[in-house]
Amino acid sequence: MDDQALYIMEYVGAAGDAGAGVIYIGNGQVVGTDILKSRYKGSYTVEGGRVKVEATLTVPSTLSLVTGATVNPGQSVGIKADLPMHFGSGMPVQVTVGGQPVTVRLEKIGDIE
Repeated sequence: MDDQALYIMEYVGAAGDAGAGVIYIGNGQVVGTDILKSRYKGSYTVEGGRVKVEATLTVPSTLSLVTGATVNPGQSVGIKADLPMHFGSGMPVQVTVGGQPVTVRLEKIGDIE
């Protein structure tokens, strides 16, 4: 896995709605934000050559997510991902947001030490 780094995050839901943000992944932590000021916070473990992520998405105002779900201010939605070790190359990966599939591309911006 890439060590502590900052990533550009681009995501697309099944209906084609899209968004973007930045996310830090390192030291077992996941922290980020997107263009709508939603916050991402969670953790990851490395198991069997894969990066297993569990995080929450918390929104600042009533939003319609790329999954089609509407979320109210302060409400959190669970995110799960099972990523390859070198996920920061920009290749599309599948994650679930509130149990719904979302395609995400993570592109490494740079290491954080």
